[in-house]
Order: sequence, then structure tokens, then C-alpha cells
Amino acid sequence: MRVGPLMLAALLSANGSAAGPRRAAVEPAKPAASMSIQPAPAKLWNERSLRVPIVRQVIAYVPIRPAEGVVLFLSGDGGWNKGVVDMARRIAAEAIVIGISYPALRAAAGKASKCWYPAGDLEVISRSAQKQMHLAQYVPPVLIGYSSGATLVYGALAAAPATTFGGGISLGFCPDLPVDRSVCPASAWRPTYDAKTHEAWLPRVDALPHEWRVLNGAEDRVCDGTGHGFGRPVRWTETFDRAVEAVLARARPAAPAPRPAPPGSGDLESSLDRLDLPLTYSWTEQPAAFLVFFSGDGGWAAIDEGIADALASHRISVIGVSSLKYFWREKTAAQVASDLSAIVSRLEATGRPIFVGGYSFGASVVPLALQAGGPRRAAAGLVLLSPDTSASFEIDPLDWIRTAAENPETQVAPAIRALNLPTLCIAGTEEESGACLELPERPPIDVRRLPGSHHFKGDYAGLGDAVARFIETTMVTRERNRQ
Repeated sequence: MRVGPLMLAALLSANGSAAGPRRAAVEPAKPAASMSIQPAPAKLWNERSLRVPIVRQVIAYVPIRPAEGVVLFLSGDGGWNKGVVDMARRIAAEAIVIGISYPALRAAAGKASKCWYPAGDLEVISRSAQKQMHLAQYVPPVLIGYSSGATLVYGALAAAPATTFGGGISLGFCPDLPVDRSVCPASAWRPTYDAKTHEAWLPRVDALPHEWRVLNGAEDRVCDGTGHGFGRPVRWTETFDRAVEAVLARARPAAPAPRPAPPGSGDLESSLDRLDLPLTYSWTEQPAAFLVFFSGDGGWAAIDEGIADALASHRISVIGVSSLKYFWREKTAAQVASDLSAIVSRLEATGRPIFVGGYSFGASVVPLALQAGGPRRAAAGLVLLSPDTSASFEIDPLDWIRTAAENPETQVAPAIRALNLPTLCIAGTEEESGACLELPERPPIDVRRLPGSHHFKGDYAGLGDAVARFIETTMVTRERNRQ
């Protein structure tokens, strides 16, 4: 986390000593009307309105020339108006900018039945907008916010997993957020909420997973001691430009830091890399088995990492596929079968058993892919965690906020039964639907219920241990049958 002040950075503190709350008498914050930012020439970008979940509509500023970055720009209490529009246009030649009205977000939050998780709403909006713009791959966005939007930037970064956003910039920041619902906590980070004033207080966090820069004016009349309206562009645009350039540069996708590769795995990894698929690896020395694992529709995330870490202690190497990247554009079952066969064929040379499976979205597509010509004979067994009733072969952002419609042509449970492979199907005890609940609890199918709902209460190590026990038991049975 880097706090780069324009004149004075508003630093967070749990007791509010560093920055007082917004004063109740202050009108909704708006950038100064006199602001005359000189945006890049309009010919460098196009503007379009997009219909998205949560806030219904956003404005997208799309560079004419290809750009790698995506920015979610969050307005202040005054909504998407002249000041923030010019700020967004200023950077629209360098990155796709999606303008979001904070009042619209606040209204949606007020309708929530429980606490508000703003990072989740922003992620859904981002994915929906990027899908409509037909980007080749999903890009974790950088967050930029003004006034209340500046506070929300911090709140989203503090609560979200490291892979959700690329960084953030807050303009006119205070740690109190006007909102009509409490903000959901995350681990040790626990915001407080005052139902009388309709304000959430966002406490200090020791570290953020990405760079965060704060630009506050020295004469801020909303956050004590720190012009909130950014009314003299000549005094701050250069600093703003530098901050945007730096955060966007940090957010550009880089090759993931490789896990230490044990002897002999280097050639295998190189061979898999040549497939040009969104793969990630968890290698173990002298692996007893391999698991090819498709993530959920959110991409390779904490649950997948947790399972891979647990399996590593059992000498099971994992080859992961990010479903968010792989299924960002529609695939056919035959395409998935072909790519899965290509992965498995490279692993077969090791002579080790190969299991295939996935979580949620990924668990749903694997049985259909095996039926469509995938490496059924080479698969030692299936590992399916919370598969849906039916499968989809393309990411649909609306599925993050609704129950996906069932497709009678891609039913998962019948495909599992037809494969007749040793199968572990795990569902949460609180889940009321899914393919696991439609399967017979008899060999070769092992149906288990673990505590929690779709995310198993975050006990990914326990989930990984259950998978490891199934793989080890299946290998013993295979060896016994060969004798």
C-alpha cells in the first residue's frame, strides 16, 4: 500500500484520530464546477452506455487504440457528473474507463438483506461490462474513486482477495462511508456501522494486496485539514496523471511467480505451456498422482490454491485451469475434450495416475467433456466439488447474482453416472441443489457433505484433505485390482 499525497494524505486510523468523519452539514460532494481539466482529444476514445447488474447503467470510455488496462471510476455523492466525467476522459486514451455512480451503488446496497460486500458488486459490474465489450480476456480492474467513491475504493481493496483488483487511487479520501447498510467484514478487518447517521467507518488495514494511492487537497472542507472539489486542475492533474500511470503499470498482468519445480518437472511444464492454455501449476517432488482441476467461474482463487496446497503434502501435483479465462469465450464440449486430452496426454508419460475434476462451474463441465471424447480411459477418477445441476460452456456474469437457468441438454448427474468412473462428489451441508444431490451413494460414486455452503466455510485445507484421501484410496484399489 502506497499513500502518495497531493498535499496531505488522509491516513486511516481505527479511532478516527487521523481523519474525522464527513460533517453532516456538508452537501453531497461534487468536483468543483469551475474545473476545466484538459482531457485527451475526443477522437482517442469512444463513449457508450452499458446496461449492467447492480446499478443498471454505466458509461464506458473505450480507447480507439488497443489498451491493456481497465479502470472502474467511482463517483462521489453527486453522481456521474461533469467533474468526474472529465477525470475519466483524461485517462480514456490509455485504458478502458467504466464510470459508476456512487448513489446508484448506495441504493443497491440499501436493498441488501445482510451486510454489503462492495467488492463483489464491483466485480460483477466489471465482468458484465467487459463481457459486453468483447474483451479477449477478463482484466482485473484498477479502482479510482472520488469522495465517497474514494472511500469505497479503499473498502473494496481491503476486503477482496488479491486477484480481484489491480490497485486503486482515492481522490478526496475520508475513512467514513455514507451507506444504508453495514459493510461486510473480512478476516481481521471489521468496519463499524452507525444506523443513526447511516455511516460506516472503515478501519485501518496493515497491508493491501495492491498499490493504493491517496490524493487529498490541503484545504479539504469535508475531511478536516485535508479543496475537496479539486477545483484548480493545474495544481493536481500532473500528480493525478503520474498516479494513474504508476498504478496501471503495476496492474498489468505478469507471469505468475512459479512454485519451486522439483527435479524432472521442468520439461513437463514447458510441454504444457506450449498448449497456450490458462494453466497454473502446483508441483510436488516425485508425485504419486496428478489432478487436472478446472476452477470455478471466478478464476483460480483462494479455494483452488488451498486445495492445491493441501494436496501437495500428499505428493499430488495439480495442473489448474482458470475457468474464468478459459471459458470467457464460449467453448463446445468437444473443444474442452480436446484440450483436456492434450493436457492428460502430456502427463501420461510419467506413468502416474491422473485424476480430473473441478470446482463449481469447472466441476460441471468436466463430466460433459469426458463424454464428448475427452480422456475417459486415461482418467483414474473424478474429483467434483459442488457441481451444478447442468453445465455451461461460457462465463455469464449474471450467474454471479442469480441462479443459472438449467439446461436439459447438459445435465451433469446423468453424465457422471454414464462415465462409471471412481468419483468423489462433495457438496456443502447447506446446499439445497446440485449434481451431487442427484447421485446414488454407492460405488463407484462417493457422495460426501462437508460443513457449509458453496464455499465450505473457507475450510479449504479440510476440503483438500478429503480429496487426497479419495485419490489415495482409489490408487490402492487400482493397484489391488491389477494384481
